[in-house]
Amino acid sequence: MSETWSILVSNMQIDLNLFEALTEAGVKPETARRVEKRTESAFQNGLDAVRAELSTEVFTKADGARLEGQMKSDTARMEGQMKALEGQLKAGLADVKADLQRWFFITMITIIGAAATLTTILKH
Repeated sequence: MSETWSILVSNMQIDLNLFEALTEAGVKPETARRVEKRTESAFQNGLDAVRAELSTEVFTKADGARLEGQMKSDTARMEGQMKALEGQLKAGLADVKADLQRWFFITMITIIGAAATLTTILKH
């Protein structure tokens, strides 16, 4: 009644025949079966613990896809904010340009008026 214990780790299969090895070494079949079951359970628990730890420690393709989606979303949001800021900046510059043109025109009128007044005063 030999039983081979198979473990699938990733894509690699490991076949163990612990019961047969123990009985060949002179261990009673009942004891060999208990050792085999406990070893199988301990090994499986260890594998489960490693898998659980790796699931939180390893960067997976799904993690990459999720991160890529977040980055695209953040980039689109930032581009929208940049365009809004660009529009505000252009509007602000247009206001400054209009103010400068207005002050330039007022200053020119004032200079022409002052020059005309001085010319009139100096002729008399």
